[in-house]
Amino acid sequence: MEIENACFYLIKEKGSEKIVFTLSDGVKDRLRFIEHMSAGLEESFDPATSTIVKRLGNATEVWEDEFAAKILGILVHDGLELDTLESLQLVQKIRLQSLPLSDLAGIRGLVYQLHEERKEIETSRSNLWRTFAHRSAI
Repeated sequence: MEIENACFYLIKEKGSEKIVFTLSDGVKDRLRFIEHMSAGLEESFDPATSTIVKRLGNATEVWEDEFAAKILGILVHDGLELDTLESLQLVQKIRLQSLPLSDLAGIRGLVYQLHEERKEIETSRSNLWRTFAHRSAI
């Protein structure tokens, strides 16, 4: 399967499935996968290290799925903030857990988990940049 830029994919890596976004490296137009929309190329990885399970689509196509569109409606209605990649990860988790769309507490719990994961990543990133700055100053 040919990989497209600016597209979402369900991949299998190291035995687990995850949703990723493709991003061009801007140099040789090599496509890289990122797991978080805030990730830069330094956090990307080579698609050759993963198995593509399914192309989910670009930012417009992913919401054409009726189930995903209903979940997006719940997020918007409840004012729950997630970026597109996190929203797709939420859709995948709800499907895997067979969580009914009427279980708003369960959905809110999953959103909270995604927010916590985002905070951990941002903290880790911040600590890494502080370490680089400190070492550069020395």
